[in-house]
Amino acid sequence: MHAAVMPTGRVVFLDKTEQKTQQAFPDGTPVLSSEFDPATGKATPLRYKTNAFCSGGSFFGNGTLASVGGSNALDDWNPPDIGDGFKGIRLIDRPCSGAT
Repeated sequence: MHAAVMPTGRVVFLDKTEQKTQQAFPDGTPVLSSEFDPATGKATPLRYKTNAFCSGGSFFGNGTLASVGGSNALDDWNPPDIGDGFKGIRLIDRPCSGAT
């Protein structure tokens, strides 16, 4: 699992897809990433399309979080819409106020 403090003060978590989570989107897809607001205690689910396990990350100067690479898509564990993360690039750009 990765955690990154965004310029907003909120924390983005990217989880390991192989273990899944207890949270799910309304369509039943497991929530594998979320943005936590320590000021309110609220977690907002985020959706991405590639396996972020073993990925690396860095921030751009504008505050965008780049998560690159990851692990392969394991058929036995991954939701069907989560693909191979080896060539994955996930850009997480959250607004400085009013994030939903």
